[in-house]
Amino acid sequence: MTSPVEYALAYAAIGWPVFPLEGKRPHPVLGPKGGFKLATRDTKIIERWWTAHPDANIGVPCGPTSGFWVVDVDPRNHGDTAWTTLLEQSKDPDSDVVSVSGAHDFLLSKGIVPRFHVECDPRPHKADNIAVPHVDTEYLLSSTCHPKLFEKVAGAKIRLWHTSDGEVARRIVDELKSKAPLVFGGGSVGLRSLSVMYRMGYRKLSIFGMDCSFSDDGSVKWAGAHAQKENQKEFPLVRVHYNGRIFTTTWILLTYGTDFFDMMNRMLEKDPSIELRVYGDGLLQARVSGPTEPIEVLMEKVKQEAA
Repeated sequence: MTSPVEYALAYAAIGWPVFPLEGKRPHPVLGPKGGFKLATRDTKIIERWWTAHPDANIGVPCGPTSGFWVVDVDPRNHGDTAWTTLLEQSKDPDSDVVSVSGAHDFLLSKGIVPRFHVECDPRPHKADNIAVPHVDTEYLLSSTCHPKLFEKVAGAKIRLWHTSDGEVARRIVDELKSKAPLVFGGGSVGLRSLSVMYRMGYRKLSIFGMDCSFSDDGSVKWAGAHAQKENQKEFPLVRVHYNGRIFTTTWILLTYGTDFFDMMNRMLEKDPSIELRVYGDGLLQARVSGPTEPIEVLMEKVKQEAA
């Protein structure tokens, strides 16, 4: 084989869906909507794409679709240290690994079985983050989760809780006479999972990821391949300056970062016994390590292309 189309057809033949990329850049040839969601094993479509773009590189979506995952460990930003620490802690019999969102399948693919998986997002695509529920994982699901997610994990160990977000949550408890607990917390599943684990009695918490930022160019948007809303158009990228560094993020992630500090300050005031460690090299980790200073927005609406 000598041409890109031959390799693309060969990948499709072994079960890997493909899509064309711009040379060595991780940008889809077919435009913002022509990324991994259009990946296919259809030989006629593949031949048509590479006939129109004969020099295009080959993209293969990671995750359940292809059956493999990729870990990009960046030693320059302490990624090797964080990953090594996670592996060590996952083997500690006194530690329990908790996953949220796409971390479920990602960790399983690396031989790490989450003790718990937490979810509270009501959108149906969240069910796609779980290829197959694991027999040793207990699924801590909020009553706000979409029925599709409950169907996906049917037969697995499930523990119900209620997201305490005002009158609607209290009506669920009162009208259904539910004895499942109400759990307060932040606006993301990562933040809410901290409250869930605290409610379950955990006081030593280690956070891996939850960076509240992306890669420097904004092309890597999520920690591992997992389902998300189409293109995330409602969350345009912004570039900010903090403590001598530039971070690419979104307004909603900046809000989550603020919520993190507000929530942890309240929890620590209530219970000083909490021990929290944060691993990684994103904006949240930079803010935790300090010094405290304002975040300066340098550029709004950074050019964003779907990957």
